[in-house]
Amino acid sequence: MDGREHVRRYQAATPSYDSPSVYVLDRAVYRINPDMSTVRVVHQIVHVLTQEAVGPMSEFVVPRGGEVLTLRTIKADGTVLEPLDFDAEGTTNLTGVEVGDFVEWEYVTWGGPSTVYPGGLVAPRFYFSTPDTAMHLSELIVLAPEGVEPSFVARGPGPPRGQPVRLGGLAGMRFVAERVPSQVREPDMPSPNEVFPSIGAMIGESPEAAVASWHDALLMSMRPDFRMREVVRSLREAGQTEVELARRLYGYVLEHVQHGRGSPSASHTLAAGRGNALILYAALLRIAGLEPEIVYAWSVAADRSGAYMVPSELANALILVTLDDEVHWLRLGNRHTPFGHLPASIRGQPALVSGAEPRRLTVPESSPVPDLVEVRVGGSVEADGSVVVELAERYLGARAAELRRDVSRIPEAERGQRGAAMLGSQYPGGMAEAVRFSCVDDRDAPMEVHGRLTSRMLGRREGGELMLSARLANLVRYSRLARLSERRTTLVFDAELREVVEQRLTLPAGARVEQPCVCLLYT
Repeated sequence: MDGREHVRRYQAATPSYDSPSVYVLDRAVYRINPDMSTVRVVHQIVHVLTQEAVGPMSEFVVPRGGEVLTLRTIKADGTVLEPLDFDAEGTTNLTGVEVGDFVEWEYVTWGGPSTVYPGGLVAPRFYFSTPDTAMHLSELIVLAPEGVEPSFVARGPGPPRGQPVRLGGLAGMRFVAERVPSQVREPDMPSPNEVFPSIGAMIGESPEAAVASWHDALLMSMRPDFRMREVVRSLREAGQTEVELARRLYGYVLEHVQHGRGSPSASHTLAAGRGNALILYAALLRIAGLEPEIVYAWSVAADRSGAYMVPSELANALILVTLDDEVHWLRLGNRHTPFGHLPASIRGQPALVSGAEPRRLTVPESSPVPDLVEVRVGGSVEADGSVVVELAERYLGARAAELRRDVSRIPEAERGQRGAAMLGSQYPGGMAEAVRFSCVDDRDAPMEVHGRLTSRMLGRREGGELMLSARLANLVRYSRLARLSERRTTLVFDAELREVVEQRLTLPAGARVEQPCVCLLYT
């Protein structure tokens, strides 16, 4: 159906939506070929309702490797405007988009057979609602040749049910949702898979089969060379325990290799200084005779509604190794991550150990290195509520790595000044001085911050009483949540938040504590 006919039907229905824009049509058609490659046609028409939507909806970026079939502006009176210039590899600006107009784009992309599931397929997940934009008509059609039967995995609240369909001699399934209001975008919300209704189309084997198919390539990627052997030889010492050697190898990899894109080969990663740092670390442990195993763990937010593991969820790779008769789970984060630290997102989650016959394990429920902040505050309170205190903060685990990363980027001569601004921002009206950091360069040691703070706003008068606020940095960190009139989605913390605060304040002469609780109230 021509886009203008969709617009006419939409206008005839006189719908009303409380959102900056509306998808008059959001349709995707996936055609699966016998070799498990796909052809994907996407057709979208958006009604621009507010000025804030004009800018975003006036720009179109061609998907990588895609071919544009339609790209135009449909004015409210039906006039059609084509783009003045078209950029096949960048951003194209649609012509004359104003409030009340419609923008339309249609394009086709192609996908090869899955590299995760041998002989299988994982099609892009299709969402039937989205933040900030309502859906008037949202439709997914998946077509497959005879004998190929995709599995459809539904996620989120109220996904539509499939209806059998036949097009162009191919059988398939059609999913439709109509008049879906825009969804709320909230801070620290869960994965879109949990919040927005969606359908995923998949064909393939189990996660065990996928992981088993990589095993030979994994062993090849860890083949040693003379440079890798020299690294192990240079870090090995007489009388050294296995844990001590593993720690030194861990530190070497983090200091010399930028983990990320690049060759999966351990040899190439070491030579280039970038690539798969975890594979390199495992290879060095093998050279040292420590027999590491590669483990792939699901995360808390992983899609486990079917017997599948999608590619984006295979990034949670760890090393399982026995050192000095004790099992260790090791993960390479940034170069400030302590040895042995496990992120909160994978603790207690299921995992697969790589091998010709992968076995299932569960990641430990806790991390040997806890995520913790300990704060000690000591000082005096004046009658007007102002305070002068000495602060000592001690950071461990992920919180230490986060702070250590930020501080290490500051020139050493500027750390005191920048640290004072950082510390002062954690307290109402706070001004810090004499701030110093310790253990900035030791990733395995707790990081400490010391300083003196003056605040004239820690207490406030309420009648004849003075209320003192406790030191709660997490409330500062998550103060943006207080701007929400209501919460519709689950609040997800990106890490374990444990903060122990010891606050000792000397009150003004003659003052007494009336009600000790989250705050101190005295007259």
